[in-house]
Amino acid sequence: MKNFALFVLGLFFGLLILGGTGYVAYYYYGDAWYQSQKANDPEMELIIAYQAEQMEPLFYNLDSSELPLSVAKTTETFSVDWDALTLKKNAQNCGVDTATLADGYFEQIITAIEGAFQNQYYKYVFTAKADQSETYTLMLVPNATAYKSLEEFKADFNVCDAGGIYPIRMNNDWLMFGTACAGAYVEEPVGITCTEIKDSLKVEFN
Repeated sequence: MKNFALFVLGLFFGLLILGGTGYVAYYYYGDAWYQSQKANDPEMELIIAYQAEQMEPLFYNLDSSELPLSVAKTTETFSVDWDALTLKKNAQNCGVDTATLADGYFEQIITAIEGAFQNQYYKYVFTAKADQSETYTLMLVPNATAYKSLEEFKADFNVCDAGGIYPIRMNNDWLMFGTACAGAYVEEPVGITCTEIKDSLKVEFN
């Protein structure tokens, strides 16, 4: 995020310096400033592409995983896949006395997240490059309710039934969910299981 902020700042000041063949822009990459003389500078195009990739909330390196993996990335509509009634039922199944909560408690959570990131969230589906493979899915939702701890996050989004989507990690900006893996409970799994993909995958927040 520091590099991106410096990139934007440098580009802003760089656009103030106009030349006959285009702008002179300065951008920050790694630990140094670089100068781009023209709007179609290949170096500038590469750095813009790099910074756009860094803006995604999830960092992963498939080359470093123990299994050869591929990933399908999409943005989905939050309000289609989450609703207040489901959150309330999940909380009750986890032993929460929802009668003690304020009226409209779960509706307020849904409304806050719907209003962030254009009601969208990131979805990453990881698959092993094998003849037969299950999938492992991660979903990143904006932390629009400003949860400060994983315990707070789980209190509102936890799932205590088998299967489903579980809160697994968070930071100030994003909430991370992961799908449950049934492969660990199958006596004779066929191909690469969800659990094997999950265990080989190393992800971090950007």
